[in-house]
Amino acid sequence: MGFKKIFYLWLDLKHKGPDTHFFGQDPQTKNHEQTEFPRMLNMLEKGASIMANQNIEVYNCSPDTTLQAFPQMEYLKAVA
Repeated sequence: MGFKKIFYLWLDLKHKGPDTHFFGQDPQTKNHEQTEFPRMLNMLEKGASIMANQNIEVYNCSPDTTLQAFPQMEYLKAVA
């Protein structure tokens, strides 16, 4: 699509308690740490190297995250 900068907002790849999503719990995916999160992390890490080779800057603007594939940036700085 031609983007040279991408900002992930609130992509933390973790949850607290039984709520697996911002809207609460998804009954189809109760064990995110063992199922979805490792797959997503693998995909994002592979994507990070591909995008870096294409000179695409990607930032994670989540203040509390387990995702380390991209440099972090404060949300207010990203939208400025």
